[in-house]
Amino acid sequence: MCVDAVADTRGATSLPDSLAFLSLAQPSNMGQNLADCKAGRMACDHSKLSTSQAVELDAANRERNVSECRNGFKDCDHSKLTGPQAIALAVADHQRNVSECKDAWHLAMHHD
Repeated sequence: MCVDAVADTRGATSLPDSLAFLSLAQPSNMGQNLADCKAGRMACDHSKLSTSQAVELDAANRERNVSECRNGFKDCDHSKLTGPQAIALAVADHQRNVSECKDAWHLAMHHD
């Protein structure tokens, strides 16, 4: 059965109500796929990402890696950090270490 688009009262073309779900299904599926990819889920299908979604996913993955490294998590991949990111992380790690040493020293000195 062939269904032609019908004109609404404003003269625009729209799908019959029985097929309106088709216009909504694809974008939400694409959005769900992007969400699946961002979350690292098995349901992610990289081949279905638009160019802009692939760029968005790449940026999200890079940002997640920076966060993983900043927090000292095992999923950190130092090889994926840019030069400035690696330097900033090394400085932050050094400052954190100095602070922890000072805190430990103060606790040892003031321990009853």
